[in-house]
Amino acid sequence: MSATSYGQDIKTMLDKVQAEAAEAFVSLEYSAEVDGTDGSVRDHGVIEAQDKMWHLKGTMLEIYTDADGTWILEGSSKEAYVEPAWSYDDLLTFYQSLISAGSTLDVKVLGTKVSEKQPLSVFTPKLSSDWVITDLR
Repeated sequence: MSATSYGQDIKTMLDKVQAEAAEAFVSLEYSAEVDGTDGSVRDHGVIEAQDKMWHLKGTMLEIYTDADGTWILEGSSKEAYVEPAWSYDDLLTFYQSLISAGSTLDVKVLGTKVSEKQPLSVFTPKLSSDWVITDLR
């Protein structure tokens, strides 16, 4: 794993989101590519953040962190796992855990929007009754 370049790229992006989220609602569009021994994986998504709450919606995964917990959604299987609320550092650790030895991650910020704070409900998923929810809090 190229820890230095990986850590700088994703850490810089998350630091920027966290700093702006302290004062406003921030939406950041990103693209990411992981190149490793097993091939490459591409992701494209949006991180929305406000205060210590955030919502990440990528092509493979969706994560919400509200005041009560972190919701990890697997849309294809309609499964949700709820854990104690993650910090931005926890999100960084999560991304780092996805990268195997010998892999690199290239993250590009495609755009950022900053606006007035949104209702807290933006950071809690709205799931229909056909979802299986495993609450680990």
